[in-house]
Amino acid sequence: MRDRCRAVLLVVALSATHAAPAHAQRATLDPGTAAAWAALLEVHDTRRVDTAVIDVALASHTVALRAAALRVVGMNRIEARYPALRGLLHSARDTQVVRDAAFALGLAADAGACGPLTDALASGRGGEAAAWALGELGAQCGGFAALLAAARPPAVRAALLRVAGKWDPFPDSIVAAAFAAARSHDERWAALYALARARRNAGGALALRASRDAAPDIRELAARLLAAPLHGDAASPARARLVALLRDPAPHVRVAAVRALATYGALAAAPLALAWRLERDVNVRVTMAQAAGGVAGADAAPWIEWWRDDTTHMVRTSLLASAWQAGAIERLERGAGSALSADPDPRIRVAMIEGAASTRPALHAAMFTRGATDAHAAVRAASVGALAALPAPVRDSVGWARIEAAAASDPDPGVRQAITDARVRGARATDVGFALAGYARALADSVPDARESALALIAAAWRRDSAQFGDSAVTALAALAPDADVLLRRRVEAVTPLRHWRLAPTSGASPASYRRIVHDVIAPSLAGRPPQLVLDTERGAVRIRLDGVQAPMTAAHLSALARRGYFTGQRFHRVVPAFVAQGGDPRGDGSGGPGYAIRDELNRSPYRRGAVGMALAGPDTGGSQFFLTLAPQPHLDGHYTVFGQVIAGQRAMDALVQGDALRSMTPLP
Repeated sequence: MRDRCRAVLLVVALSATHAAPAHAQRATLDPGTAAAWAALLEVHDTRRVDTAVIDVALASHTVALRAAALRVVGMNRIEARYPALRGLLHSARDTQVVRDAAFALGLAADAGACGPLTDALASGRGGEAAAWALGELGAQCGGFAALLAAARPPAVRAALLRVAGKWDPFPDSIVAAAFAAARSHDERWAALYALARARRNAGGALALRASRDAAPDIRELAARLLAAPLHGDAASPARARLVALLRDPAPHVRVAAVRALATYGALAAAPLALAWRLERDVNVRVTMAQAAGGVAGADAAPWIEWWRDDTTHMVRTSLLASAWQAGAIERLERGAGSALSADPDPRIRVAMIEGAASTRPALHAAMFTRGATDAHAAVRAASVGALAALPAPVRDSVGWARIEAAAASDPDPGVRQAITDARVRGARATDVGFALAGYARALADSVPDARESALALIAAAWRRDSAQFGDSAVTALAALAPDADVLLRRRVEAVTPLRHWRLAPTSGASPASYRRIVHDVIAPSLAGRPPQLVLDTERGAVRIRLDGVQAPMTAAHLSALARRGYFTGQRFHRVVPAFVAQGGDPRGDGSGGPGYAIRDELNRSPYRRGAVGMALAGPDTGGSQFFLTLAPQPHLDGHYTVFGQVIAGQRAMDALVQGDALRSMTPLP
């Protein structure tokens, strides 16, 4: 009862202080506000449940600080303040506060907020944030039809349609009807997006009509809905329309058309071969090369022509993967005139290893064995992983014990990670010594990957074979100093001899570092001078404005890495046309980082085109990898930190191809 009274009083106090509109806030921070913000950053970063710090921030006259405190309540799951947030949905005078409170309740997945969120949606005051939060809670907050009927403003209806896929069963007919009755482009796009994400054909005529829309983003989604699995006997008109879309003026539409046309198998081979000769956009060609393996056999696909016609790394590695899939690799090698497993480009050699591993791998043990001693670490890692997956008799025939021993002491952490991962599936108590040795060696690495694999092996061995752990193994584990990475500690929280790791203190940065972030990042951003970064890519310069208010720790972290030249000479290791371009990995294979993880800073910024987000392998696993959003991706909203927006160089961003160089990343003064 006392807690409830306190929550009610807090709501009243907050409502009184939230009367000032956002535009009335001072651009500079007084010492008290700066100190409160620094304390809030520390609470969030260390995952503490500190209601005193939260309450000070929530009572601030600075709107952005109050919003930050609301988000921390949701991210840190501070349940004692959920009632206060629910109350704000009714009582706060500032709609910004209402929306931040709604977003925070969605982050918290607070089932008790269904009623207040529904009211905020219906009133319009909760805006798109209330719709997003209801999507996080899904059917437990009621039927989708009733909520959509209650949503009046077109922007709010669009936001609710974007999350329609969170309801089970998916409301096909309701979403299709919303598309037909839409009052805005955003509503139409959102309804079509929901259908495309759910892979639901709510009427072939809908997609066919939408594929002729004047807006390219509508045509792109419509192309996705023309895929063969969604049309059955009505496939011919859909296929014919996709062939026409291969000539669409928008590259993203052509990408979607290629992917959807490939679902028609051999019927797509001739149209794609013709389109290839006319296509000049590299990413559309990459998509065609990726599709080739599923549309034609070894003799029918124009493997040699395509290989000779385009030397782009990503086109060629995609062709390799498709050729392996179609059984055309020998034909392709004959056309190339050389053994591609010995190609001078290590990326081609890796693609050959990966393709062989995906197709009757036991026949290619000799190739994997040669690759295990390759001069390039990525080739060694791929080869060792392929060998480890082979049946034991085949591995033993090529000297697996010798290869495993060499890989376990390889200077590259990716190779050691591959050899350790190979043991996890059948982990036993006898593997603990191997894991401990690997963990000790990995402590000197600049990335945590091999450490994480060693801990995963220990956890798997304990889970399956704890009764066989000898005294020496238990003693060795009990003496192991807790890992500095909190996320790695969680990997072994069920391992009893490592229980002291759970009790080890969790510390963030120093208090002074949080004060510096407030002074160097937050205050200038509030004053209209947010930090910026310039990416020098081989396709041109891309300028990013960082969000120093909603993601200050992430902005400070990326800026610090850029200042020390961390990104110089890297490559965009992952580019998915019409989706994202991802960089920031010093290894170049998607597994590298700075050797530690940073805290997520989830916020209401949407993943629109040009949004810059942190790449993750799970909550709070960001390091240095980031991605540029090439087209709107609402399913990422609220789940990955948005820390910036591309404000110049969109043409260069769109032209990026996997493997392109990131020459440097420079902070602007």
